[in-house]
Amino acid sequence: MRVRRTTLGVAALLLGLPAMLQAGERAQQRLVERYAETLTFPALANRCRRLPAFRDAPFEAELAQWRQRRVATLTEAAALVERVAAAQSQSRESIDAAIREQAERQHAGADAETLAYTCDKLRFTLRGEPVLPVRGAALDEDTRREVIDELLPVATKLMTCEAPERIDVRAAPPAVLRGDASSAAAIADRVEMWNVIGCGKALDVELSLRFPEGDPPTFALGFPRTALPAAH
Repeated sequence: MRVRRTTLGVAALLLGLPAMLQAGERAQQRLVERYAETLTFPALANRCRRLPAFRDAPFEAELAQWRQRRVATLTEAAALVERVAAAQSQSRESIDAAIREQAERQHAGADAETLAYTCDKLRFTLRGEPVLPVRGAALDEDTRREVIDELLPVATKLMTCEAPERIDVRAAPPAVLRGDASSAAAIADRVEMWNVIGCGKALDVELSLRFPEGDPPTFALGFPRTALPAAH
């Protein structure tokens, strides 16, 4: 199963987390990523406001909504970072500065098109919504975002479609009944089919999920070779 590391997951490396976390390592890694977002999202929103398309976007309201919705997670994340800082004899301020510096370098080096995409994605994240409609998914918000972040770049290339319309999710038939089932599906706790639809095409992607105790789900994606015409 693939364990996804987000761009902001670099923050965990700044803290040296992999060397000290054992039980629940991915859960704590994810907490650090949420903590990094509390530091970097406001600065990113300010950068987005400089783009004409986002000048009037209600970032302050959306940031407040995100903080309120994720308050329990963000409180837990801040406490974890405090413990890590104390264990490593670091100051919280130095950790915060390193996270902000890393994010600032990343966003400053982005071209206008990439920044606009990042800003659009930020607004979906703040509202707790996927970047395109997803029907039938039952994953938690963070796992759903991780799956979509992994799925869309590959799907758009296979479909030759830059802007898919939606994703329809359904339970997958048993692996023994599918000739194209992956090896990951055979050991998964749950298998779903994520059908990406757009540009008159459909790409049925296998999502194999495992649910380790004390950690977020892990997943593997199985892509078909080509897209098919979308059903009407």
